[in-house]
Amino acid sequence: FFFQAEDGIRDVAVTGVQTCALPISGSITHNLYDLHPEDTPPVPYAVAFVEWFASRLAAGDMAALLDYRRQAPNAERAHPTDEHLMPLYVALGAAGDEWRDLKRLEGGMTYGALGMDSYVFAAGAHAAAGREAAPA
Repeated sequence: FFFQAEDGIRDVAVTGVQTCALPISGSITHNLYDLHPEDTPPVPYAVAFVEWFASRLAAGDMAALLDYRRQAPNAERAHPTDEHLMPLYVALGAAGDEWRDLKRLEGGMTYGALGMDSYVFAAGAHAAAGREAAPA
């Protein structure tokens, strides 16, 4: 469902809008049961999940991304429920075929287990990312 939201969002571009910023917020890892004191180093399972996700995005592996619950390491622990990761799929769908032109902005890990990476998708993502992207 979330990835298929692309049709309605992409219609904005068809109406003559040349550039559209669509800020979408979620969290690349989101296990609130596993938060630690602020200065805690990143926990290994969260790092493994974040790196797997980043590598699959960079490889353009949509099949793996859509099947992350089975393929990603520690998926159930990194995301006990899906709602904080699903906004990423809305962004992927909105970017259309150009989603593979992405820029990762590493945001580190907060409280040991909350991945704070941000992504910019679509044509010119690398140039745009240098100007205006903040952690989700």
